[in-house]
Amino acid sequence: FLGEFDEAASVAFLFAVSEFLEARATAKARRALGAIVSLRPDHANLINRTTGETKIVPATSVPVGSHVSVRTGDKIPADGIVEEGSSTVDESSLSGESRPISKQPESAVSGGSINVGQTRLVIRTTSTVDDSAVSRLIRLVEEAQSNRSPTEKLVDSFAKRYTPIVLTTALFMCTIPWLWGVEV
Repeated sequence: FLGEFDEAASVAFLFAVSEFLEARATAKARRALGAIVSLRPDHANLINRTTGETKIVPATSVPVGSHVSVRTGDKIPADGIVEEGSSTVDESSLSGESRPISKQPESAVSGGSINVGQTRLVIRTTSTVDDSAVSRLIRLVEEAQSNRSPTEKLVDSFAKRYTPIVLTTALFMCTIPWLWGVEV
C-alpha cells in the first residue's frame, strides 16, 4: 500500500479533464460538420431547355451540363457557370469571404453558395452535387475526423497494454495484504 493519495487524485483529475476536453472537441467537430452538411441543397429548379419549363427535382439527380434556375435566396445546387442573369452570391460558408460576390454571365459559381442578389441566375452545371465544392469539403472534413495522428495511435496502443497491467497490480496490492495480513 503506497499511501500516495494526492498523486492518485492528481492523475485521476488529469484523466477526467482530458476526457472532458476530448468530448467537447468531438461535439464541436460534429456541430461544424452538421453546419457544412446543411450547405448542400435538397432540391434544384431544373430547366428543360427545349420547352423552357422549370421542374423541381432532387439536387442529387441534376446531371452535368443541365441548366438550373437559382432564384433569390436559393442555394446553388452544383458547381457551374452563370449563363443568364447578374446577381450577387454569398460564398462565405465555403470561402470565408465576408461580402457577397458579384456574378455575371460566364462567372463560375460553387454549389452550396446562396444567391442573395435581386435577380434570378440560370446556371449550367459543370459537376454533379456529389462532386461539387461543398461535397468535397464535407468529404475532407469527414476524412480528417476519421484519421488519427501517429501520436494518438501510439498513446492508444500504450494505454491498451499499460491500463490492464496497472489495474492488475493495484488489485494485487489491495488484496494480497488483506489476505495475508498487514505484515506481508
